[in-house]
Amino acid sequence: MHKDNVRPPSDPRSDRRPGLSGAEGVKWVTGHQDASNQASYGKNATGNRNVNLRREHRIGTWNVRGLLGVGKLHILERELERCKLTITGISETHWKDSGHFDSGKHTFYFSGNDKSSFSGVAIAIPKSWKNSVLGYHPINDRIISIKLSASPTPLNVIQIYAPTSSAKDEEIEDFYCQLESSVANIPKRELVLIIGDFNAKVGNTTMDTGIRDIVGNYGHGVRNPRGERLIEFAADNNMAIMNTMFKHHPRRQYTWTSPDGNYRNQIDYILVRSRWRSSITNTHTMPGADCHSDHQLLIGNLRLKLQRPRQVKTSRRMEVKDPKSLATSIEGRHVAWRADYGSDSSNSMWIAAKKYIEDAVVESQPKSSVAKRQHWMTEDTWHLVEDRRKLKASGASITELNARSAIIQTACRRDRNNHLGKICDELEQHSDNYQTKDLHDKVRYITRQFKPKTWAIEDSVGTTVTEIKDIVNVWKEYCKSLFFSNGVPSFTCSPRQILDREPNIMRDEVRAAIKHLKCNKAMGCDEIPIEVFKAMGESGVDVLFTICNKIWETGIWPDDWSQSIFIPLHKWGLPRSATITDSYP
Repeated sequence: MHKDNVRPPSDPRSDRRPGLSGAEGVKWVTGHQDASNQASYGKNATGNRNVNLRREHRIGTWNVRGLLGVGKLHILERELERCKLTITGISETHWKDSGHFDSGKHTFYFSGNDKSSFSGVAIAIPKSWKNSVLGYHPINDRIISIKLSASPTPLNVIQIYAPTSSAKDEEIEDFYCQLESSVANIPKRELVLIIGDFNAKVGNTTMDTGIRDIVGNYGHGVRNPRGERLIEFAADNNMAIMNTMFKHHPRRQYTWTSPDGNYRNQIDYILVRSRWRSSITNTHTMPGADCHSDHQLLIGNLRLKLQRPRQVKTSRRMEVKDPKSLATSIEGRHVAWRADYGSDSSNSMWIAAKKYIEDAVVESQPKSSVAKRQHWMTEDTWHLVEDRRKLKASGASITELNARSAIIQTACRRDRNNHLGKICDELEQHSDNYQTKDLHDKVRYITRQFKPKTWAIEDSVGTTVTEIKDIVNVWKEYCKSLFFSNGVPSFTCSPRQILDREPNIMRDEVRAAIKHLKCNKAMGCDEIPIEVFKAMGESGVDVLFTICNKIWETGIWPDDWSQSIFIPLHKWGLPRSATITDSYP
């Protein structure tokens, strides 16, 4: 049995820090969804009916032996994409803290130790799936769970990294107690997968035919005490160890190779609730997958299809790149708007004005192609990575693989240093040209540190709220309490008095208000920045002047103007489990 391998952290500016990929860390992330259209299928998973799912997805787990090395995260991503994995559990990441971030074509949800980079676990899914995530729970540096919106039942995946055989029995029991608590919190009707490095050998049922429903006939190796504990856990929670159920060549069964290459053990497993064991159609390892680890990538085929995701509207901020072209595009549309909507309600007037403003801005944008972002790792380095993978697949010795890995590490560090050197050269150019904005952007890029955020909040009684619908309800109740608190004095309105109506709003007032508004500010629900109205000139003044006077006459506001946006801003230095009162600005 192998021992933990703890490597010292590398350069804090290296790509292994999730912060360089734009992390938005949370303890429980409320949902995102993005998936293709789906038709209804077959029978529902109710009663004794079999699960009838139309697609297969590849679920994997891999002990990568650390992701702190320069470029190793990108190498891992390329392997996940090459092997066509959809959900991948990762053990021994050596990442600190917990949260999530986007990197390349995947979103990583990770959990680690706040003080040390000893172990760490993570789950990677494609970016196109992240809107199907209902939430995830980083329990500790050895257990993380994620919940996906799926049909006919939600899918729960728990990635683990069990203590090694050298750990004390108390540590093993604490680990299994936390794992059992995580499983107990998941409803019985939902699909649960537990994947990861259990550091245990379960063998096969030739040793004990009474556990045939838990361990299959095709386990690898001889059962040890840690394997007995794993079987006990599986029996207590009615789970089956699926990669012992399928017959394959031993090369497709063992998941770990000793450093000297003399011993091969099966210590990584895929567990599923017995009710759903027919959903796993096959399991095997991928000896050809390589990320410089002594573990093999373990894959299971799961027949599951995601539900239609919630439609999340995403749009880019309007930018006025050519004011003259915008003014020309606005002129004809504005005349038509005045003629067609001059006597309508303020809401219909605003909807029509917003529509023609958006069309005019899109039409006035110059046509330009977006250049593909170049990765800092060069093609020569990627060729070295591919050569190492082929060497591993051909059965090369450990010495050869280690020598090639050292060359790859040297190449990655060289590429990273060259990348930072180019940024420093750009910093000097920006400084010489007094381009302060670009200068500060580059400085922040190379000096920023990863600080995961959190969406996990506590309600009024101190209970941690984890899923999006519950979080929305807690915020709703909190906002209500601000207006109906017992400490707020009540006011009585005096009887309405009939007074002379004040004169209408003047055009000069609207013009002066637009002039004094600041640019580069956040947009409202209409998603039209103030720069657009300034570029419209008198047409923009006329739109706001007409609508404001209509509101003054009728007392009815457009729907977009009557909505407010609440953005929770966590105070500096608060823990991730800050209460709502502390979180409110």
